[in-house]
Amino acid sequence: MSTLAAISYTGGKDCTLALHRVKERGIQVAVLVTFSPPLTDPKSFKAHALDIIKKQAESLGFDHTVCIIDGPDYLASYQREIKQLRADYGIQLLVTGDILPVCSNFMERAVTDTGVELVRPLWQQPQQELLNEMWQRGFDILITCINLEKIPQSVLDKVQGQFGVGMKLTQTGLDLVSKEKSDISPTGEFGELHTMVLDCPLYKNIIKVESNVKQEDIFSFLVIESVQLL
Repeated sequence: MSTLAAISYTGGKDCTLALHRVKERGIQVAVLVTFSPPLTDPKSFKAHALDIIKKQAESLGFDHTVCIIDGPDYLASYQREIKQLRADYGIQLLVTGDILPVCSNFMERAVTDTGVELVRPLWQQPQQELLNEMWQRGFDILITCINLEKIPQSVLDKVQGQFGVGMKLTQTGLDLVSKEKSDISPTGEFGELHTMVLDCPLYKNIIKVESNVKQEDIFSFLVIESVQLL
């Protein structure tokens, strides 16, 4: 019997690469799952718009579900949702695009006693090599959110036209930002930036997004007006 997996999926570059890798290992994907805070308006999920995620899932040809994670006991909330995924889809694996233990290995604890094994295909691998692989595979990566405390507006002003919200993530842009602020993580592991993938080998359709840029508090992010499959 094939091993069944749920992919923890935000539509960003890391989880998309993890998806490609497990598919190449012969693991069957039962569902894409987006773990989300409670939402009164899906568009408030700033970094990873659910409107885009739904179209990505359609292009990939996979079922997609949203699991709401609520406090104060977030660990227990995750565990309940993972157990429910196992009951609903028969999964044995939960795949994430985690690279570094930035949240004290939270997901390791989240799968404890759920009967589901955590799989992290990108875990602790060199970030630059992962980015190179994404571009070599033909990923079209859109920057959807930047934390202005971690990449200040003064830096963005200096790299205008090469790096910013609403622009494609490129090596040229990252190199320019790194010259101005050398302590950023290339893949945004500490929340410097967030992305969505508009095209990759597993997509049946290219994704086209119409949007505008908005700033709230410390975040500059895309407000999605429309999403189309081409």
